[in-house]
Amino acid sequence: MKTIFDLREKKETGIYERIKMHFREEVKVFQFSEMGISSCLGCWDCWLKTPGRCVLKDEMTGSYSQYVNSETVILLIDTAQGFINHRGKAFIDRSIPHYHPYIRLVDGECRHLPRYKKLPDMVFHFDREGLTPEEEGCIEDYLYRTAYQFNVKGSIIDGGDSFLKPLNHRKAKRGRIALDQADPMEKLIIYNGSPRRKKANTGLILDQVRERLGAVVEIRDLKNRDKWRECPPM
Repeated sequence: MKTIFDLREKKETGIYERIKMHFREEVKVFQFSEMGISSCLGCWDCWLKTPGRCVLKDEMTGSYSQYVNSETVILLIDTAQGFINHRGKAFIDRSIPHYHPYIRLVDGECRHLPRYKKLPDMVFHFDREGLTPEEEGCIEDYLYRTAYQFNVKGSIIDGGDSFLKPLNHRKAKRGRIALDQADPMEKLIIYNGSPRRKKANTGLILDQVRERLGAVVEIRDLKNRDKWRECPPM
């Protein structure tokens, strides 16, 4: 069984027919409402307290059985600010319950063990309007790495004659230089989107960045919605 998870704001249904014609079999469609996916809380209850079950009760939670029982899932995603938008990112983050907290090393990289014997391959379609080639490449890299870490095959709907383009292997980019060899910066603005408010690893890491780089760093915490308008433009 193939399942379309439509995460887009505007539901242009013409692509449904093209997908069904390509696979030549029944394809189910799961449309999320505007408020259907809450952001992951980072509470880890789905690993530690209620294995495989998310603490949140929304449409995303209700889609889990459809997801794990599919042979292939097709994610239709909007983009924003040169990347997949918040709903696409939330869907991927909220897929964590399908995996164990346990880790194994594969080609020198850490991978979480899948909770189930078989999980669906992933096909992605994202809105390319207004994107630069560099931004498209960055998104494709991210989606490949997502499928790779999820231990499944990944493809992209390219809209061409081939329709599906396999996401070829991309090694993790681990470029690193010594701090004293980096080009000087007048300002480094970091947007912290971590949902955890206290004692989170993200906060600890950012504390170290601020300590090492000093006044050049400005950290904008996206949890403080009342301060969004106060942030000067980049």
